[in-house]
Amino acid sequence: MLDVEKVKVLLLEEKYPYFSDEQLESLCDMYDDMNELCFIACKMKADGQDVTIGPITIKNNSNMWNNLADAFYKKWVTSSSSKVSKSLTGKCAGRSDEY
Repeated sequence: MLDVEKVKVLLLEEKYPYFSDEQLESLCDMYDDMNELCFIACKMKADGQDVTIGPITIKNNSNMWNNLADAFYKKWVTSSSSKVSKSLTGKCAGRSDEY
């Protein structure tokens, strides 16, 4: 299971709260890659509405969340492609339709 506290930091939950602790724990149970989880969560935050708690209103900045999601997506793709085994030279002959 991923560390909920690290996820909170990466998703800027202290400054831009969106998820409950239970929701974050559920997400940590569902995903085993931190970058994948953060990508999905940022996309969820980008889709969210403005949050009003009493007299305080937090405006949703979907561009910020989409940009952050793109950064996590790039890290996720890079980390998952590095797990693929390669030949000694790093170049493998393969089918052209698999790339």
